[in-house]
Amino acid sequence: MTPAGKRCGKIGLAARQPLAGVVIFAAHLAGFIITAATIVCLAAVMAALVRVFFTD
Repeated sequence: MTPAGKRCGKIGLAARQPLAGVVIFAAHLAGFIITAATIVCLAAVMAALVRVFFTD
């Protein structure tokens, strides 16, 4: 079996196991939440910097 075939087989196996699918979904969701939180934090920091530099 080719490596690509093996990878597809693993994905198919995960799809057949509901728990594995839930874990993968949760991992994606956690990554998305972390990314969103990081963006919000960066926006807050930038807003604070803008306030500091432009309100003298």
